[in-house]
Amino acid sequence: MVYDFLELVQFASKHSKYYHDIYNEKKILDKIESGNFLISDLPIVKQADFWKYNSIKDNNLLTADIAASGGIVFKSGGTTGNPKFSVYTKDEWETFTAEFSKGIDQIGLDDGDRVANIFYSGSLYASFVFIMKSLEKSKINILHFPITGQCSAHDTIKIIKEFSINVIVGVPTTILTLLEFANEINEIRNMPITKIFFGGESMFLDQRERIKSFFPKIYISSIGYASVDGGHLGFVAKNMAYNEHFCFNESSIMEIIDEESGMPIETTGKSGKLVYSNLTRKLMPIIRYPVGDNAVWISVNKKFKLLGRSEEGARVGPVTVNIDDINNVIKTVSSNYSNTNYNINIINKQLLLEHISGKDLLTVRLAVSDLSSINLKEINAIEQIFTEVFYKERPMFKEEVAKGTIMNITFKIVSFDQIEKNERTGKLKIILDRRL
Repeated sequence: MVYDFLELVQFASKHSKYYHDIYNEKKILDKIESGNFLISDLPIVKQADFWKYNSIKDNNLLTADIAASGGIVFKSGGTTGNPKFSVYTKDEWETFTAEFSKGIDQIGLDDGDRVANIFYSGSLYASFVFIMKSLEKSKINILHFPITGQCSAHDTIKIIKEFSINVIVGVPTTILTLLEFANEINEIRNMPITKIFFGGESMFLDQRERIKSFFPKIYISSIGYASVDGGHLGFVAKNMAYNEHFCFNESSIMEIIDEESGMPIETTGKSGKLVYSNLTRKLMPIIRYPVGDNAVWISVNKKFKLLGRSEEGARVGPVTVNIDDINNVIKTVSSNYSNTNYNINIINKQLLLEHISGKDLLTVRLAVSDLSSINLKEINAIEQIFTEVFYKERPMFKEEVAKGTIMNITFKIVSFDQIEKNERTGKLKIILDRRL
């Protein structure tokens, strides 16, 4: 089911307390009821508020009770103390995977391809079952091998060899880890791989070059662009340029918003943040939702290129770290160490993303009002405390570090003038993505 945008907005304003509240705050409920509004009249969702309303108990975002609606529930990041979830009705889940499969039909799969699915599964993660169902709905006659990313590298390689599997789909870090292991045990040349399709994170040029050192003629492409929060965000066609995607215009609305004016960008070549409206979801409406990436139009309202993360959060390998995750860590440290020498006044923060030696590195800069009052020994101790608290809150991050897919998080105490700002406006840059 694909809904008319007007119908969706009117439904959300009446049945979701969150949307009713934000539309009422902008005094546009009458406009919405009469249908006399533009999409730019609607406020862009603030993720922190969105997730506060979308609580597991006493939910004020959903338009109906989960149990009464039926469907499927997924985890969507968040700390252990602030879990997030995304829910789809049965029909919405069928539509989501059906729409995404239309993109899969164009990525370069061929009849007869044997596909190893090594996306993550379990613990309410969406990627494995989402790709599995989307592959099943594809019109291409492939043979699907649902291995999962949790299968040992040794067993995965054995399955690939035994069944002559020629395609791997998965998260880039999982794919690279598998191939590096195969290389170490001298099995890489025995793997009949001709195509790799990735999702969940970007596959950087150094990672692609490493794969091509094993398989010089291999075809590498994104499998498509989606999120468990929002839905189907973009699709690719065979031989598209790096990080370029088409919009799903029949079932969604994608905007690129200028961060200074807050208005949609209607020209090519100017970067802004992606804001998405899903026309297939009513239970958990997604209307002008910032997906967390910056982009630029290649062809306005048709094709865009991803440029890295925006201010909503950082994607580190397969792990998403949201701003409120860091806020929760700061709050925990401040509460637990308020009566010690390690209690410091953090006045701002900045997340720096880098790609070093084939792995993502996240550095969290914590700005203090008076750095000179803290000696080096205390700074090191404070940074270590933040790291320990973060790993308790986000165990998946630590698990991925142990697997060797990403680098240890780094907390760095800095003075406020060491926090980078927009040169023209002086506005703080929350996320610095230096990987692309």
